[in-house]
Amino acid sequence: MTMDKVAQLVERNAPSWLKRNARAVKLYKLIFERNRPVANLKRRYYLSICPDKLNALLIKKPDVLFVFCDDRDIHFSTPIQAHSLRIGLKTAHTSLSALCNAPTLEVGTVLQDPNPVKAALVQLSHTAKRQRMQLVVVQRDRGDRFFHVSRSFAQILGITFVKLSDFLCPPSDKPELTYWPYIPERRQHFESTEVERFESGLQFICGLEASRSVFLLWGGDAAADFRTRWNEFLVRLVTLCDDLGCNLIIVEDSAKNTLDNSAYNEISKSQRAAIFSGLIIDDNFKDHLYSCSRTIVFGAVCDNLNGVELNVLLERSHDCLQETRGHIDQFGASNETTLTFIRDLVVDGQSTDWDFGSAFGLRLCQGQITGSLALAQSAESRDVIEGVQKYIVPAFDADGRLDGGGRISTVKDTAGAAAFMQWGASESNRRRNLRRNAKISGSPLLFVEDGFVRSVEIGAGGSPGLSFFIDDLSPYYDARRWSRMERTLASNWEINETELDKVRMSIAQLRKLRISKYNHAPEYIPPWATTARPVYLLIDQRFGDQSVICGLANESSFRRMVVDAVTDTKEPLVVLKRHPDGTIGGKGSFFTKDVLGEVIDHPSIILHDEEINPYSLFALADEVRCVTSGMGFEAIIAGKPVMTYGAPFYSGWGLTADKIRLDWRAKKRTREEVFYVAYLSRAVYYDPDARDRTSLASLCDVISRHRDMFLKQKQLDV
Repeated sequence: MTMDKVAQLVERNAPSWLKRNARAVKLYKLIFERNRPVANLKRRYYLSICPDKLNALLIKKPDVLFVFCDDRDIHFSTPIQAHSLRIGLKTAHTSLSALCNAPTLEVGTVLQDPNPVKAALVQLSHTAKRQRMQLVVVQRDRGDRFFHVSRSFAQILGITFVKLSDFLCPPSDKPELTYWPYIPERRQHFESTEVERFESGLQFICGLEASRSVFLLWGGDAAADFRTRWNEFLVRLVTLCDDLGCNLIIVEDSAKNTLDNSAYNEISKSQRAAIFSGLIIDDNFKDHLYSCSRTIVFGAVCDNLNGVELNVLLERSHDCLQETRGHIDQFGASNETTLTFIRDLVVDGQSTDWDFGSAFGLRLCQGQITGSLALAQSAESRDVIEGVQKYIVPAFDADGRLDGGGRISTVKDTAGAAAFMQWGASESNRRRNLRRNAKISGSPLLFVEDGFVRSVEIGAGGSPGLSFFIDDLSPYYDARRWSRMERTLASNWEINETELDKVRMSIAQLRKLRISKYNHAPEYIPPWATTARPVYLLIDQRFGDQSVICGLANESSFRRMVVDAVTDTKEPLVVLKRHPDGTIGGKGSFFTKDVLGEVIDHPSIILHDEEINPYSLFALADEVRCVTSGMGFEAIIAGKPVMTYGAPFYSGWGLTADKIRLDWRAKKRTREEVFYVAYLSRAVYYDPDARDRTSLASLCDVISRHRDMFLKQKQLDV
């Protein structure tokens, strides 16, 4: 027996005294009205009313569409057409223009889970934009934690958040709308650039990495009528898109829950598939979806697809059909390896006008995004939270940090995060959870790493980082897929004079103060400096460093680098500089006999394990060779020739001699251009003394001062 039937029996058979009892009536409403269940949907709330005292203010704001949030409920004064209360969204049967002319508003409610709420906000924002209205979300002062959609998500849609106390005394200046893909002046079919804006915005909203190989899958009524076939089709399509690297957005336009557990699980764990759970799709928004070039309707294929069989359609439409794995084992087989891939994003200029991930990343680095940051570490990871990541929250001007790597039940606690941040490229359960939670909640996922000027002491010892680099596409060192850094350098972006001045000043400061990523080592002249032979400086990395695999390299790359050096016709002195994580940080090294074999005993090789400022080594080296180490770019800054045996972020742009040539890095770039993208454009620096964000040049002064104190204390300890 359903709850509705129980409610009817109770109401029909209740004695008159019970019907007149205020407490009983309140209990009845609490059980059977306020928390009436919806099929297969849990933890969702209903029914609220717009405060009557606000109606007078609404009359004075005909160009504003309001969304009201209460402590337990969310309700809209909205033009989206209603279908039924039981699916959680009830609205007035009226157009927005009629709504503006009528001060009496019918108020509906929205489910409190992130997906339906953000889908409703997307459509509301679209409708408001078309009618040239400002969309405002009004919250009670104590109600933020109940509204499970991030403010950053709303900022992307051009939504203004105000507290109820501020709303009653609104400011005179009206905020501007920004970052929304729709063009209000154009009501007919999209042009190609408008389609790109819409598709890019929709992917970002759904928590997917932007790709031009994106498909919109529409279930419609057929999904409810043929539920088993729909779910089988869905799982097959998700698997196919994962294999090919296509993005898939499943649009749920149904009052019934058509997804079974197996299909939902496949979508949740996929980084290429997401649900846009609109439940009710506005007609105008539906027109935009149909205007996209690759919209698939279950049970029928749109005319613009010409009935092509689905597998063939996906394979032909997708641009990235070659995978990097399978080539990696070949790297040591020849003197030079050329990798040719067709990338899944066409690089055509800056593309920042429609690329929401890029725009959001820049705004976050500038401190313009408010809210908390969600990271994968749990509250028990005190050594990380209070150690290497100690300053990440104040560096981004965030309100705090949240545990974003928990189970799906924790989404309601983290959905309001300004951004989810993944540190590192290796897989783990908590990183997978982090990506899933970001996708469900509607908060952007960004990849964060230590900046290129990090600290005095090394991170392996627990020293907090003072700089952070973010990328919205992938870790910057992952050459297997587009990173924002790589995409920018491969595009038609050009550095301007202001940016160039900043670069020159920063490079001069680094060279003058001899600042590196780590700055714990003293300067001195090593004993082998008296050699008359050419000196080849070979750079080690921490064993297991993700940047090695992500940089299309492996152990054989280090062996090949050493063998090439000792067999060079110039008969150089080969200096192997081991990584500080391997010498003093308790980690492994690639420069060991297990990795290099007998060649490590070659008489031309010097193992330099003592800690030394990199600039002391650069001054003695005739050539620097590395696999993917960031120290290779520091050598470029110091003016040294560099050869790479992997695919670090700075290779392939004409600055280095490369053993792996990447055909998508064909554009020639200057040292200053690569420096700007790596050190300045998306990096954030923090001054622990001033407890505030700072510039790179200022941080160099701080690190130089701390380094002097550190080295002086180290001498006293000895």
